[in-house]
Amino acid sequence: MSPRTGLCVATMVLICICCPGCSDPAAEESLPAVNDENCTDANVARIRDQKAREKFSTLCAFRSTYKPSQPRTW
Repeated sequence: MSPRTGLCVATMVLICICCPGCSDPAAEESLPAVNDENCTDANVARIRDQKAREKFSTLCAFRSTYKPSQPRTW
């Protein structure tokens, strides 16, 4: 490994370690509970942050679609 490559790798590692994540944990904590009352279009439209609104509407869309399958014995 050349010194220049090593310097680039060390710089990238330092940047990754020092920079916090881009997501805002306060925005995720402020999401309302996913239920029939909160998942109406009017209540989803009240969420100001676009990313939080998209995440909440996705959670509402898939809230009742998961059904685990029966265990199989082969």
